[in-house]
Amino acid sequence: MSLLGGQPLGTGLFLRSGPRGFAYLCAAALTWTCGDAVAPANPDAGQLPSSGDADEDESPDDDESPDDDESPDDDESPDEDESPDEDESPDEDEPDDDDDDDDLPFEVLPPAKRLLRASMSLRGTRPSPAEYAAVREDPNAYGTAIDAYLEDDRFLATVRQWFTEWLELDQGPDVYPAGFPAVGALSALGTHELNTSIIQAPGRLAEHIVRNDAAWSQIVTADYTLADHTVATVWGLPYDAAAGGWQVTDYPDGRPTAGVLSDGWVFTRMPSTENNRHRERASLIASTFICHDYPGRPVKIPPDIDLTSEEAIANAVTTVPACVGCHHTLDPLASFFAVHYALRIPEYETAYPLVQYTPDAAADFDSPIWYGEPAEDLEALGRLIAEDPRFAACQVRRFYSELMHVPVKSIPIDAVLRYLPSFLVDEMNVKTLVRAIVLSDEFAAKSASDPNWNVGLRRATPQQLDDMFIELAGYQWLVDVQYDLGSGPVGTVPMLRDFVWGYRTLAGGPNNFDTTTHRRTADPTTLLALRNLAERAARHTVEHDGTSPPLLLTVPDALTGEPVAVRRQLVELHLRLYGEIIDEDDPEVDRAWAIFADAPTPSRGWELVLNALFQDVRVLYY
Repeated sequence: MSLLGGQPLGTGLFLRSGPRGFAYLCAAALTWTCGDAVAPANPDAGQLPSSGDADEDESPDDDESPDDDESPDDDESPDEDESPDEDESPDEDEPDDDDDDDDLPFEVLPPAKRLLRASMSLRGTRPSPAEYAAVREDPNAYGTAIDAYLEDDRFLATVRQWFTEWLELDQGPDVYPAGFPAVGALSALGTHELNTSIIQAPGRLAEHIVRNDAAWSQIVTADYTLADHTVATVWGLPYDAAAGGWQVTDYPDGRPTAGVLSDGWVFTRMPSTENNRHRERASLIASTFICHDYPGRPVKIPPDIDLTSEEAIANAVTTVPACVGCHHTLDPLASFFAVHYALRIPEYETAYPLVQYTPDAAADFDSPIWYGEPAEDLEALGRLIAEDPRFAACQVRRFYSELMHVPVKSIPIDAVLRYLPSFLVDEMNVKTLVRAIVLSDEFAAKSASDPNWNVGLRRATPQQLDDMFIELAGYQWLVDVQYDLGSGPVGTVPMLRDFVWGYRTLAGGPNNFDTTTHRRTADPTTLLALRNLAERAARHTVEHDGTSPPLLLTVPDALTGEPVAVRRQLVELHLRLYGEIIDEDDPEVDRAWAIFADAPTPSRGWELVLNALFQDVRVLYY
């Protein structure tokens, strides 16, 4: 048996650890994920469950395995153990922006906090002082700001990140299942930069679709892909080197084109051993695009099945009712993906381009079928997915989940039905869907008398923290890793976006392999990472704002320590960082002034004050 990344290979097994790992221990055949048998054809497959229930082919049992969007831990439920009154102090000086709140089952955020939530959700950054001022002066300016945010490149980057995580593609760039080597035309690159491009390619397609207001269904039907020079070199795609950047291109090897279903990294990330027969690929595609969670179904293995026998397992998945319940739809779906290279170990590659499309390998598989409907190839599969009623409903769930911090399976049907019609009428335009959610009062809910409403704070992800400090302080926490894992030197690593060398997982983010959910609480490791980030960003801010056009310390004479200017600057910082409107005689200003006044120099005073403000838990929440 050989070992790769701690995972046994070579015996037909492909075992996974973590919250979903148990469901993958069925001898790589997903035998243990099977529930009771169901009818092969379900005429109501497109119908959604009643409010609060699991999907009709998922167990409503509270003990079922969480899906990739669900928190694996009770204390990671969105904001359940955070008190809005403790972490999000009401701004006494801010008027409520909704005169009709008495008619709602919840209280909405005041204008500044509402704008802060929208900006962080869509762009990963705090609003500018001018944006805050516009909304205070005219509540209608909120909608104008949202329209501007939706056209911002940072929103497109947010969509790219969301989609990359839905397919669990955002791996550690320098290790398996990534770890493509810096060889040939790419030998000058660090492996981190090289593999980051490969990992981003599917998300770049998602970004391109949203940027151009195209139908979201193109994510599985597009007859093109996106590539930069690195991706084009690895997969042998046409590329205009003189133009540079990310370009629209296509695969020249004759593969059926179906958006991300044709992408080389998607299927490198989702490998398949001989016995798995592409079932993991099928499972993740079903989860991402129609919210059908195979691993989350109840596990009931008959005791008379010999799990040490490959022959017994192969027979069970076609004859035992508990196994057929999954495999009668999973296996025909898996057959679509047999045309892609099954298992690649990137670090063993020695030259580019790589072969990914292997249609001859599909000869050993039964005819592919999408939930009872036969189809010829991946291109036809993409059309079937896009036309399936579950696709649009699932995508509403996924975008709603990201914006509201609610697990996909916990979203009530009435929430889906509020947004699904306009999403369909506007040809699945993502901006239309996101705008409707962000403009709703439920998005801005602060507290509620009705426990069925999702309320409470949102917690910034490590990637959002990275974007936020770049915007606020002009600072990104980078480390040069001069280490060679066998594929070339790693190079520059952003510490909040990487979990191998950096702190992405410790700061609350998933590694999308054995940790697939964001933490929504301010746990100790997150606070330690924030403390280290705050110290570095504070020092950088003072150095930068003292020599260049200031980013944060913008009040004249504040850097020199003039008391009135310092207090005025502290008021502005509370708005900029926390979305809070306070006066110069507020106790918060007094406390910060006391820290500043005890410092030996104004520069040191600002380092200490900014360090304290940056690591305040309010920076984490919005």
